[in-house]
Amino acid sequence: MIIALLLWACTPTCEKTCQKILTCDELESPEMNQDECESSCNAQANLYEDDEDEALQTAFDDHRSCIIDETCADLSEGVCYDEDVFAW
Repeated sequence: MIIALLLWACTPTCEKTCQKILTCDELESPEMNQDECESSCNAQANLYEDDEDEALQTAFDDHRSCIIDETCADLSEGVCYDEDVFAW
Protein backbone atom coordinates (compact mmCIF):
# COMPACT_ATOMS: atom_id res chain seq x y z
CA MET A 1 0.00 0.00 0.00
CA ILE A 2 2.75 2.49 0.93
CA ILE A 3 4.74 1.65 -2.20
CA ALA A 4 1.69 2.23 -4.38
CA LEU A 5 1.12 5.60 -2.71
CA LEU A 6 4.75 6.61 -3.25
CA LEU A 7 4.61 5.61 -6.91
CA TRP A 8 1.39 7.55 -7.37
CA ALA A 9 2.89 10.64 -5.75
CA CYS A 10 6.00 10.74 -7.95
CA THR A 11 6.28 13.53 -10.47
CA PRO A 12 6.74 12.29 -14.03
CA THR A 13 10.19 12.76 -15.46
CA CYS A 14 10.84 15.15 -18.30
CA GLU A 15 11.56 12.07 -20.43
CA LYS A 16 8.09 10.61 -19.87
CA THR A 17 6.39 13.98 -20.14
CA CYS A 18 8.09 14.72 -23.47
CA GLN A 19 7.24 11.26 -24.79
CA LYS A 20 3.59 11.99 -24.09
CA ILE A 21 3.68 15.47 -25.64
CA LEU A 22 5.50 14.33 -28.76
CA THR A 23 3.07 11.46 -29.40
CA CYS A 24 0.00 13.72 -29.29
CA ASP A 25 -0.85 14.57 -32.87
CA GLU A 26 -3.56 16.95 -31.63
CA LEU A 27 -1.01 19.28 -30.06
CA GLU A 28 0.37 22.15 -32.06
CA SER A 29 3.82 22.15 -30.57
CA PRO A 30 7.01 23.58 -32.02
CA GLU A 31 9.03 21.15 -34.05
CA MET A 32 11.35 19.49 -31.57
CA ASN A 33 12.66 16.05 -30.91
CA GLN A 34 12.80 14.07 -27.67
CA ASP A 35 16.27 15.34 -26.72
CA GLU A 36 15.36 19.00 -27.30
CA CYS A 37 12.14 18.64 -25.33
CA GLU A 38 13.86 16.92 -22.41
CA SER A 39 16.68 19.47 -22.38
CA SER A 40 14.22 22.36 -22.24
CA CYS A 41 12.10 20.66 -19.59
CA ASN A 42 15.10 19.82 -17.41
CA ALA A 43 16.49 23.35 -17.78
CA GLN A 44 13.19 24.79 -16.58
CA ALA A 45 13.03 22.37 -13.64
CA ASN A 46 16.63 23.21 -12.71
CA LEU A 47 15.93 26.94 -12.90
CA TYR A 48 13.11 26.67 -10.37
CA GLU A 49 15.25 24.45 -8.17
CA ASP A 50 18.26 26.80 -8.35
CA ASP A 51 16.04 29.79 -7.54
CA GLU A 52 14.54 27.78 -4.67
CA ASP A 53 11.10 28.81 -5.88
CA GLU A 54 8.94 26.16 -4.28
CA ALA A 55 5.71 27.56 -5.70
CA LEU A 56 7.00 27.29 -9.28
CA GLN A 57 8.58 23.89 -8.57
CA THR A 58 5.21 22.61 -7.36
CA ALA A 59 3.37 24.20 -10.28
CA PHE A 60 5.80 22.66 -12.76
CA ASP A 61 5.49 19.24 -11.10
CA ASP A 62 1.69 19.55 -11.24
CA HIS A 63 1.92 20.60 -14.90
CA ARG A 64 3.95 17.51 -15.83
CA SER A 65 1.61 15.25 -13.85
CA CYS A 66 -1.39 16.76 -15.61
CA ILE A 67 0.19 16.15 -19.03
CA ILE A 68 0.70 12.48 -18.19
CA ASP A 69 -2.78 12.06 -16.71
CA GLU A 70 -4.85 13.74 -19.42
CA THR A 71 -5.74 12.63 -22.92
CA CYS A 72 -4.16 14.22 -25.97
CA ALA A 73 -7.54 15.71 -26.90
CA ASP A 74 -7.84 17.32 -23.46
CA LEU A 75 -4.28 18.62 -23.70
CA SER A 76 -5.04 20.22 -27.04
CA GLU A 77 -7.98 22.00 -25.38
CA GLY A 78 -5.56 23.46 -22.81
CA VAL A 79 -6.68 21.50 -19.77
CA CYS A 80 -3.14 21.56 -18.30
CA TYR A 81 -2.16 25.03 -19.45
CA ASP A 82 -0.52 27.15 -16.74
CA GLU A 83 0.87 30.45 -17.98
CA ASP A 84 3.34 30.58 -15.07
CA VAL A 85 5.18 27.42 -16.13
CA PHE A 86 4.28 26.92 -19.79
CA ALA A 87 7.64 27.72 -21.35
CA TRP A 88 8.34 24.57 -23.36
